[in-house]
Amino acid sequence: MLYLPPGVAQGIVREEELDRQEAVAVYGNRFLRAKDDRLSLVFAREGAIAPDLTPGRWHVERQNDGGIPHTYMPIAGPNGEYVEPSVDRIINVLNERDMWKSGAIDKINNHKKALREADRKTRQAVLDELRYEAEITAKVILGQSSAPKKASAARRARKEAGVEHML
Repeated sequence: MLYLPPGVAQGIVREEELDRQEAVAVYGNRFLRAKDDRLSLVFAREGAIAPDLTPGRWHVERQNDGGIPHTYMPIAGPNGEYVEPSVDRIINVLNERDMWKSGAIDKINNHKKALREADRKTRQAVLDELRYEAEITAKVILGQSSAPKKASAARRARKEAGVEHML
């Protein structure tokens, strides 16, 4: 058995992941360009900014004519979570954005509304947690209470909202 130091093993795994993602992008671009030569599959790095661009997600990019900014259609799960691009997911994204179909705009708006609501719930859970911790800290400092032993309502709300951890 060959032993590799953890850093080397992680580097190999990361290179294999990048190779796999590159293969996905090449295949996805071939598929998209066969449909429309203005379409391509791109990955938005963390910190990337553009309208409708979600950092850390794959997107179908449409290069618009006439100086109009490019359009980005994120490939994401139902709650905006990361998913690997596949032909089926690419087709779903294109079908959802097909403005010739009835209800397409409503679907897009409902999806954006769901993402905003999930973000609002997460922010509220963090605020509730901060208020709770400040309240407990004040009570402990004033000698009115000892530290609590059970999970706070904010922690339960975060768990229900699907937030696993916050930094």
